[in-house]
Amino acid sequence: MGTTLTRAAHWSSVEGTQGKLEYTPINEYILNEITLFINEFSIKNPNEAKSVFKKPLEWTSENLTLANFTAPNLVTK
Repeated sequence: MGTTLTRAAHWSSVEGTQGKLEYTPINEYILNEITLFINEFSIKNPNEAKSVFKKPLEWTSENLTLANFTAPNLVTK
């Protein structure tokens, strides 16, 4: 999810605000999807939701492309 925010989200370019998300439709959509996923995961998997990660999980997906993700009203560059 961190990679999604790094690559797809729109970041502020105003001096002194480096690293802040802009308020844009795509950012709102991404954050809403992450929130929905976390809420649903916690409800469906209560034991797994209690897990604490000391380091972020990382993996590569060679066959996964932007075309695999579609949604109504999704704003793309």
